[in-house]
Amino acid sequence: MYPIGLLISCCFYALTLIVYVSIAKLRNLPGKILICLVSSLFAAYLGIALGQLRPTSNDDICFLSGFFVYFCLMAAFSWMNITSFDIWKTFGSTKIKSCEKSDLRRQFIWYSCYGWGLPTLLTAITIAFTKSDILPDAVRPNFGHGRCWFTYDSFGSASLLFFSGPVGILFIINLVLFVLTMKYCNKVKNEIYKMQSLNSDKPVLKRRFFQDKTRFVMNTKLCFVMGITWLLEIVSILFYDHKKTFFWTISDSFNVLLGIFVFIIFVFKRRIYNEIMFKFGLQSNPSSASTRTRAGLTKSCAPTSTAMTTLRHSPGSCEFKRQTSTRPENEVML
Repeated sequence: MYPIGLLISCCFYALTLIVYVSIAKLRNLPGKILICLVSSLFAAYLGIALGQLRPTSNDDICFLSGFFVYFCLMAAFSWMNITSFDIWKTFGSTKIKSCEKSDLRRQFIWYSCYGWGLPTLLTAITIAFTKSDILPDAVRPNFGHGRCWFTYDSFGSASLLFFSGPVGILFIINLVLFVLTMKYCNKVKNEIYKMQSLNSDKPVLKRRFFQDKTRFVMNTKLCFVMGITWLLEIVSILFYDHKKTFFWTISDSFNVLLGIFVFIIFVFKRRIYNEIMFKFGLQSNPSSASTRTRAGLTKSCAPTSTAMTTLRHSPGSCEFKRQTSTRPENEVML
């Protein structure tokens, strides 16, 4: 039943990808990050499901399929790390962010170097230790030696060292970024409500703050769910040799449901629904119905020549400065 559940989860990943790829307004920088993350999870889940439905005794095929799944999973967690960083950067930057397409493209290229480069490096290191005799056999990954994944000793040393360990480091970084973002979020919120005299600018800043906060909450939910699956994976590994199937059952259940969680968090929104209806010609204007909700997409840039109020840091205090934005209107945010 587990591989069937993974395939069902893949269907929800596929639906999420179809929505975000087909709707132009969703293909902004945060949307592209989400597409990379979800596509990595889709490929990993599909590889695991097919490997269990059609097991092979060929060590070479098992070796390749195992490292393919490993790369995709590490890529998914790397892009989750990028998501946390990008949200922290959105809240924590003291500068007005450029919305020029060239700048956004350059930023996405840098993100891609990290999002695909880190899992490539980790996969290469893991392959090197698999082929080498430097480490004891209990700690070596041993892909392709009777298993298409890590072989476990009583403590699952190989998996903890080469998979759960790096993922844990990424989640610690995510946690630090979460705390910093939350701290800055509360600081900005307090400053907004102190701006009673700037009646013309307060609504603009307040709206943009809650728009960015919506994206922060959405991605925090995803990070939390993926963090739970990682913790359960570690507990399951530690109890692997003790015939404890309870933790494996819980861990597998979260893995199966992850695709559904992603779909609910990022697609099951009124704004997305309106955009889909508009895409198929079933609704004339999605913007009129969606401007009242911040659950889906929100603008990351203000209209051209609109006066913006940006928060700038000064030692021990916050200073608000009026600036004129020349940003295009077509950039939107998750």
